[in-house]
Amino acid sequence: MKPISSLPFLNHLLLCPLLKSFDKVIMVCEPMPCTFRIDKSLQTVFTTVKGSIALQDVRDLVRNLIENPDFNPSFNQLTDFREVTELKVTSAELKAIISETPDYISEEACRAVILPSQPAVWEILKMYKILLGLEPRNIQKNFQTFEDTETAQNWLGLSSD
Repeated sequence: MKPISSLPFLNHLLLCPLLKSFDKVIMVCEPMPCTFRIDKSLQTVFTTVKGSIALQDVRDLVRNLIENPDFNPSFNQLTDFREVTELKVTSAELKAIISETPDYISEEACRAVILPSQPAVWEILKMYKILLGLEPRNIQKNFQTFEDTETAQNWLGLSSD
């Protein structure tokens, strides 16, 4: 389905199924599992991931970031996985995403991930880091996982003041 708007959140709202109730129209939408905010002044992308995540959610996130005019692959990224309940992505799918999107990750950018409490999700994120290490661009060196936001922000050079 072709996007209606260049704003991902608006597409999500516009493409939701509509239920008609007499003279009222009610939109029924599931919350988006992956959202991001680009802070150009901090040269950082802040991403929040929630709920059950599938391969298409990850692909949509990467595509929406790359298509965003404010996105720069050299920006640092802080991704918060604390509210993820399930990550339904295999190692083969992660490898495919890495190879399909060479413009998404720069060698210079640092990527901090705040880990969830779900052990199964931890394992998949560890696998992602290993797969990054197999890339010829050596992008694993700037990928780090953390248990809290403050430590992740400090590692990225973002003050919490």
